[in-house]
Amino acid sequence: MPCSSTCWLPPTGVARSWPPGCCTPSCTAQHDATPAEIGLVAVGTLLDAVTLVDLTRGDLLTAGGLPGRLRSADAVHLTVALRIGVSEMITYDRELAAAAVLVGLPVGRPA
Repeated sequence: MPCSSTCWLPPTGVARSWPPGCCTPSCTAQHDATPAEIGLVAVGTLLDAVTLVDLTRGDLLTAGGLPGRLRSADAVHLTVALRIGVSEMITYDRELAAAAVLVGLPVGRPA
């Protein structure tokens, strides 16, 4: 069953925590539309499925001690992903992927 265009996801650094029946990286790669072409209703639908997580002082302190040579935002991203217990880190970024593996988090790459 083909996916609807409402399941567009940004391609980098997405921590997978999709509800059942939602898209996968291989599905999102099949969409040729840009977020602007998808429309505000579809973007709103996607954002309704996103959980925003507040950063803590502990996140910032932990991020500085992660293995690898991560940029600041990537280190914070990985730290929070670990704290909230994601099952997999989805990223194109090689350094982020390597650091995720070093701390025991499986990595997937968007298709």
